[in-house]
Amino acid sequence: MRGLWWWIDRWRNSTAFIDMTLEQQGAYRNLLDDAAIRGGALPNDERILAKACGDQLAWKRVRSAVMAHFELKPDGWHNDTLDSVIAESQRRSQKQQNYRNRSGNAAGNESGNAAGNKASNNPRPPITNHQSPEEDHTPKPPAAAPPDGFSTFWDVYPRKKAKADAQKAWRRLAPDSELQARIQAAVRLQAGSQAWQKDGGQFVPYPASWLRAGQWDDEPDRRPRGRIAEQDPHSGSDWFEECKQRHGGECGLDRHRHALRTAREQASSFEFGRVGVGAN
Repeated sequence: MRGLWWWIDRWRNSTAFIDMTLEQQGAYRNLLDDAAIRGGALPNDERILAKACGDQLAWKRVRSAVMAHFELKPDGWHNDTLDSVIAESQRRSQKQQNYRNRSGNAAGNESGNAAGNKASNNPRPPITNHQSPEEDHTPKPPAAAPPDGFSTFWDVYPRKKAKADAQKAWRRLAPDSELQARIQAAVRLQAGSQAWQKDGGQFVPYPASWLRAGQWDDEPDRRPRGRIAEQDPHSGSDWFEECKQRHGGECGLDRHRHALRTAREQASSFEFGRVGVGAN
């Protein structure tokens, strides 16, 4: 099979399209084409991969970014999206073939084709304006539940883009509870950095890219002393000044989280006061 059904909109919104350079995109698409011709898997051979990418001299330069979107399995390198495309293309091709076979049998022939006579006695219902022969009316399987801990990560991460890709990266990372706590703390810390606040968060990485690169271990920006008020975009915000005094600025960009945390502290103080009054 050389013709494939392809998600154009999914490709244009993927991290591969958004985060890669033009050179990396070209190598990536060439590898996908070669994998499709081979049935879905690329050999685990650097010479073949370098040749398949279209430019052997550029292979070392683009390999890291390109192969981050492939996963090594027993039969070779696989791309999850390509595997889905191949499966869907095969399903559609088989569906069309089955429809042509049914149409041919329904027509029958003058010699008395038994299958044709049976199909003629049991004609298919007419096709309406809202139905095509290739439509699949079988129930869709329920959507897979998000991996453990991902929902909390998604709630705190400021740039909510390419969620399906982020889930895939999280599932592949499979962080334990300790690593999840480190990731959430790093997100909150980096959310208050100059790099993430610049131009309204334009330079915040996509969550999938951030996870794949292991950027929870990045060192925070170091601001020059004596210029914090000048560089801090929150310096004029009363709530953020209060947050720095009460919580050390841990609430980051989330004003609601600061308000909720303060309310809980005040409620705890009130309950403690009631216990003290009762004891007297």
